[in-house]
Amino acid sequence: MKRILLAATALVMMTGAAAATSRQLVASGYWSTHIVDRSSDGTPMCMMRATWTAPGGAEGRVFVKYANGEVFFHIFKTNWRFDADVEVPLTVTFDSGVRKATGVTVNTNGHHMIEIAVQKEHAGGILSDFAESNVMAINFESGNEPTWNANMYGSRLAAQWFIRCIKHIGGGGTATSPVGPQASSPVGPPKSSAKPTTPVGGARKADNGSI
Repeated sequence: MKRILLAATALVMMTGAAAATSRQLVASGYWSTHIVDRSSDGTPMCMMRATWTAPGGAEGRVFVKYANGEVFFHIFKTNWRFDADVEVPLTVTFDSGVRKATGVTVNTNGHHMIEIAVQKEHAGGILSDFAESNVMAINFESGNEPTWNANMYGSRLAAQWFIRCIKHIGGGGTATSPVGPQASSPVGPPKSSAKPTTPVGGARKADNGSI
């Protein structure tokens, strides 16, 4: 089920007054974990995030968030432009394997991003994959956006604090705690061009997908 958390979306962009409501819990390698004690809709939120610059200067960001009992992803790039409520088929590849997903485009306060819901029964496995991988690749199956190769150095510690944050705001045993060692293997930025790209192929559909 689609949830567009407008307040949470604005907060993760760290602009204006919203920035004051977010506190960083840990910064580790390429990743950091934050807690939002009270968003504009009155609910707390936990999030992990990483940011990098693609060739041409566009900035990409990946967020993993927990709010209102659910884990979900937001994927954002500064030069993306597309309509809202369009399905985006994609795959997310971790060291342990490939997960297929269907994201939905969201436009909030001028930010164009993709939201991916994570089914509750898959949340623990997704977070474990996230914590223990060296690289996370996101492949967009429509549009002309190149594959994103995200360096996961620091993700294990970020995920551990994410789990603590979930328990702190009342998530209980919703997700399991990631365990196991993590080696790091830095990778280069994704291949891209200076021209704007889009992960959207143009077809508008109803939202019925999740990891």
